[in-house]
Amino acid sequence: MLKTSMVAVVLLGVFSPVNVAWSQTLSYGPILGRGQTPDKMVVKWGTGAAADATSVSYRVKGTTAFTTVTGAASKDHELVLGGLGLDTQYDYYVQSGATKSATFGFATCPSASKPMDIVFYGDSRSGATEHQKIVNAVIAKAPEMVFESGDIYLTGAYSGYLSEFFPVAKDLVANVPFMAVPGNHDAGSTLATNYGLVFPSARNTGDAWKSYYTFTCGNAAFIGLDSNSITDPAQISFLTNQLSAAQADANVVHIFIWFHHAPYSVGATHGDTGAVQTSWVPLFEATPKVTAVFSGHDHIYARMQHGASNIAYIVSGGAGADLYGITGTSVATAHASSSSYNFVSIHVAGGVATATAYNDTGTQLDSFTVTQNVPNTGGGSDGGTAGGGDDAGAGGGGSDAGAGGGGGGGGGNGEMPMNGSGGGCAMSGAGPASTSFAFAGLLFVAGLLRRRRRLR
Repeated sequence: MLKTSMVAVVLLGVFSPVNVAWSQTLSYGPILGRGQTPDKMVVKWGTGAAADATSVSYRVKGTTAFTTVTGAASKDHELVLGGLGLDTQYDYYVQSGATKSATFGFATCPSASKPMDIVFYGDSRSGATEHQKIVNAVIAKAPEMVFESGDIYLTGAYSGYLSEFFPVAKDLVANVPFMAVPGNHDAGSTLATNYGLVFPSARNTGDAWKSYYTFTCGNAAFIGLDSNSITDPAQISFLTNQLSAAQADANVVHIFIWFHHAPYSVGATHGDTGAVQTSWVPLFEATPKVTAVFSGHDHIYARMQHGASNIAYIVSGGAGADLYGITGTSVATAHASSSSYNFVSIHVAGGVATATAYNDTGTQLDSFTVTQNVPNTGGGSDGGTAGGGDDAGAGGGGSDAGAGGGGGGGGGNGEMPMNGSGGGCAMSGAGPASTSFAFAGLLFVAGLLRRRRRLR
């Protein structure tokens, strides 16, 4: 996928004379979100009056003619584009009457056999300067998607998202799907009529808005939850059903889950969330394909392991809000932690998810891999997707070329190989001060694969 075009589009959004004209009439956006299926994209934006027209025009990048989709007149606009080609670059603009945005771009989901890059972070709340550093660093990584675990604005008021979030994140969210879930501060006002009007969720046109949702992209299923309502029977039923469906889906290798309140954390302010441990964690840990669970709430970075589980429990709550301290106290084991502004970048290739946590200056805080068992399609003796070329995972060794396979890279002093019963995956990692030679080689290979993919 040619992702370098995103940079050019971002610059267009910043410097285009057209953009200067419409920025006074569009109240926010556009902001992108994934649809429920890989061929869909959600586009949202806001204008000044309830009767403003709604339309999105889009085309495959490099072609001439735009296709225009219209919706009901509104102040907060949302349209779902469907029937899009996989692994394809598109141009688009939004229009409400005479108000027309600059032309932006997006990439659709890769096919299940293709690699992808994603980013997780949380708690940008009221920290515009630091959030801007995080956003700039994320744009430089050119991910397919960005995930936010909540606490985006201090009081959860509609006006605050417009005045504090969008001035910082507008160049990111107009070009990269931004998949948010609500935190406790976002729930400070009525979710559906504040946060819910602004941030996309993976739903079809006409579907009722919910604060939790799921979608598939590449070889992964993503489940976003509302941890303000942990024991809600409807949400627990949703989670149970979606985990079961993803586990049974042959095209899904990884399940990624994100929400606000961390089940396990060494943060001094919040620490473990017992209700999540009781209501949700048993469901996660009974599902072998769950690769990682991301949350925020504590304004730190931490990587946790619970018992014999192979799941990486990640706290990434350092996108702008004031930092918290580290206590080291948790039911789970912390393999890395830092009181730092941070985000987590993950490269997913075949059965291997290779993750690196960075602070706001680009310094590496932590690195780890989680390797899921996938059918051996290339003849390697060690599992994984051997013989893979660009689409193989980087990990332990299939014997027939490619870098798919069973074990992942070594982890130096932070290494934690895990082979839990029925887990279907193994995990290894390096803490902030220790990255083994083997893992450094893995990162080098993964970097080459990403560079080759971007230059195609």
